[in-house]
Amino acid sequence: MTHQELIDELMALPDRIYVEEQRLIGMQHQQEEQRFLIKNREADLLGQEYGPITGKNEAVRSAQLHLHTAPERVQLLEMESVSRRQLALVEKLRNLLVACEAAARLMAG
Repeated sequence: MTHQELIDELMALPDRIYVEEQRLIGMQHQQEEQRFLIKNREADLLGQEYGPITGKNEAVRSAQLHLHTAPERVQLLEMESVSRRQLALVEKLRNLLVACEAAARLMAG
């Protein structure tokens, strides 16, 4: 990496990190919305007098709720997986910035 390439990278990385952090924040917000949707769906299912949740004890009701909210839960798991990959990208960019800063210090002196 040339001196100019290093300078260019140092100048570009903070903006790249910011953009990826904003994406991560958006993903985390979507996950919270999905969790809220699941809770509302569960409440709706429990509130139905003749609905599909008929269990007499907590364990049976929980299993029935889990079954009836499975698509939403799968979607949440997928969202969390994407979010973890995004977090890894943000960390990679942060580490790259630290490495570039160290290389710049070495080149300078």
